This record gives sequence, structure tokens and C-alpha cells, in this order.
Amino acid sequence: MRVFIADDEPLALRSMEKLLKEIEGIEVIGKYQDPRKVLEAAARDKPDLIFLDIEMPVLSGLEVAERLSQTDPSIKIVFVTAFSEYAVNAFELNALDYLLKPVRKDRVIKALQRIKDNIDAPSPVPITAGLIRLRLFDTLQIEFPMQEPQPIRWRTAKAQELFIYLLQRNGQTVRKDTLITIIWPDYELEKAYTNLYTTVYQLRKTLNQQNLNMRIMSGDEGYILEKGEIVIDVEEWEMGIKQLLPITEHNIQDHHEIMRLYRDAYLKEYDFEWADNERQRLSLLWFNHAVTITDFLMNRQDYSAAISLCHKIQEQYSYAGYSYFTLMKIYAVLGDGVAVKEQYERFYNLLFDELGEAPDTFMTEWFEKWKQ
Repeated sequence: MRVFIADDEPLALRSMEKLLKEIEGIEVIGKYQDPRKVLEAAARDKPDLIFLDIEMPVLSGLEVAERLSQTDPSIKIVFVTAFSEYAVNAFELNALDYLLKPVRKDRVIKALQRIKDNIDAPSPVPITAGLIRLRLFDTLQIEFPMQEPQPIRWRTAKAQELFIYLLQRNGQTVRKDTLITIIWPDYELEKAYTNLYTTVYQLRKTLNQQNLNMRIMSGDEGYILEKGEIVIDVEEWEMGIKQLLPITEHNIQDHHEIMRLYRDAYLKEYDFEWADNERQRLSLLWFNHAVTITDFLMNRQDYSAAISLCHKIQEQYSYAGYSYFTLMKIYAVLGDGVAVKEQYERFYNLLFDELGEAPDTFMTEWFEKWKQ
């Protein structure tokens, strides 16, 4: 196994080199005190493994690992540190192992064995045909061709949140300080940057392990998520809405099909404040189109389909009077007075109990006139 050692302390470099030379099958092909030299040499010499000190000047070991995960994700990393808190961060980073100084030979042998086990483990089966879909309505799931949707296995909750945020930014570069403000708002700056680098590193590993042909590219200013040819259900649905022609007898089923793609609110299962505006925008787009379809069904006197859609509107927009009033009018035509009264009273009680308000005057006047 061809190995680099990176540590800004000369004594630590010599000590680690001496230890590694005592282990069969290990060839030390590079020693570096400057983390920038590590990046240059790794691109040239392609080591199998780097023993990487976390506390180095200019670039921390965590930042070096994050950059290496973009340029050559096949390189294995073992972090070396004198500080236990960094060891925890390294473990969360999904490094194969970490070593606490002073480094012991038995710990190095265990770390090397874990790396060998990881290399020998079966690789993910590549997806050779069909499109991969990411589902963002309700909860995040991945859907491979000919398979049921499934959750993505994330190393941490913050890794999942960072991925979804970059995905929502739709190919735009997001500054590092912006990500820290949004994802780690309560962290001290140094710790926040440490978590950012570790999480990006972990994300790249996860995307590779999950067979997702997506890449997180980094620059001096920030990160951008390149999604490749993966289909996003939210984008597919919104594009479908925009491409639909005005509703007619001939294309009404196309409108119904598009509406069925909206399974539930965008990222409904996640309490991400930064997703609220997008969730509301998509929800309003769904509501407006649902109203358009319902009005068409009413004019067509397709009351059964209109009733079904009105109930779906109530599930998404319980405070919107449109669905209640429409159902009142339908039930009046059908001669179901009990249902008319039930819809009015349900809406009245909802507004009064939750908001201390009453239905609009036109609805109340219609209801009083209907009762007479």
C-alpha cells in the first residue's frame, strides 16, 4: 500500500515514518509538512492512503481531506491528532479511522486492517439503465429504475440538510459563510468551518456509495451541487404544470396526472426554516391549479370528481374557503342539505376556534339564503 504522511511537526513525521516501515506491505512514498504540497503530490503520485494530521497551518487536515474527496475520492484517509474533539469530528467525517497522538503501532495495524476490509468489500452495483429519481414531496427518497422508492442512508442529519439545501439552490454556487449561517447558526466560527468541511467530505462519500451520479464541486468561495441527469420530482411536476395547455375535455386527464405527482407538501417531514418559502410557493402553485381544475369540473357538472378534489384542497389548505363553499354548492345541487350545513359549520368552527374570525360575508349570505 502506497502511503503519504502529512504533519507540520518534523519529529511527528519521522516517528510515523519509522513506525510504518516496520509494517509489512506499507511503502511510504511521500512526507509533507505543508498541506498544500499534499494536494499537489496526491494529484501526481496517487497514493492509496494518507495519514493526515488535523492541526496544520494554512489548511487544516479536515479541509485537505474535503478537497481530496473532490479530486480523488479513492484516496483513503486516516486522521492523526493530539486532540480528542478532532478525533470525534474525524469519525463523523466518515474517515476509515483516526489515531490519537502519541501514535501506537497496534492502533496503526488496526487502522490498516479496517482499510483493507473496506477495499475488499463489494462495490455498489452500478445503475446501467433508466433514470434515477429524487423525491422531495413529503420526504426525501431515492427511486432507482425498477425499484421501490427508498430513503438515503446519511451519516448525519446535517449531511442530509446540507445536501437538500444545495439541491434546492439548483446549480448555484453557495458561499461557505452562507452555509454556516443556515446550517450551523449557533456554532463558533472555527467549529462551524470544521463541520462544513467534514460534512462535505462525508456527502461526497455518500453520493458515491448510493450510486448517485451527482457531484459537489468546491471553490474558494463556496460549493455547487451538480445533479447530472437525475430527475427531481419537484422540478418534473412544476415543468409539467407550466407545459400543460388550458383544460379541455380532451386533456383533463393530463391535468389530473400532473396533480397526482404532488404527493404532499415539499419536504413536509423536515423542520427546515430555509425551505418554508419554497414550500409555500409550490403549495400555492398546486392550490391555484387545483382551483382551475375544480372550476372546470363544476362547469362540466362532474360533481363526483369535483368533490374528490375539494377534499384534497381541504387537506392542503384547511383555511381556504374555496373548497368549503364549492362543496356547499355541489351538495345543494345534489339535494344533500345535511352535507351543505356540515361544510359551512366545519369551516365556521375552524375559523372561529383557530383564528377568532368568521367566514366571508358572501359565503354566510349564500348559506342564509339557502336555508330560507
